[in-house]
Amino acid sequence: MFCSRSSQQVNKLKTSIFFNKNTPSGLKREIQEALGIGSRERNVKYLGLPLFRSRQKDVDFNFIMDNLSAKLDHRFVAELLSTDGGWDIHKLNCLFDRETVSAILRGGAPFGMGQDK
Repeated sequence: MFCSRSSQQVNKLKTSIFFNKNTPSGLKREIQEALGIGSRERNVKYLGLPLFRSRQKDVDFNFIMDNLSAKLDHRFVAELLSTDGGWDIHKLNCLFDRETVSAILRGGAPFGMGQDK
């Protein structure tokens, strides 16, 4: 119905279905066959960020700190922290582009600060 009314088509190669973990496998298979669309696991990323988050936000976004730590010295990263332990947004904006700052802020509080690897 969507395609006929909008004159647009769904690209089935780029489209996936996500099911609740309690959905019976037979029902999943029926829906996939009826729509002609495959399913994916929940660990998929969109624009470099997890599409679904677990209850452990620090685990989901640790890759941001890992990437930053690989590029920056820990002492420098520590200087980007405000006195309350969060990010100093003014300093981040001076150093990084808007997309990088947004990705850092979406990751939540800094993880692993003060820990030697």
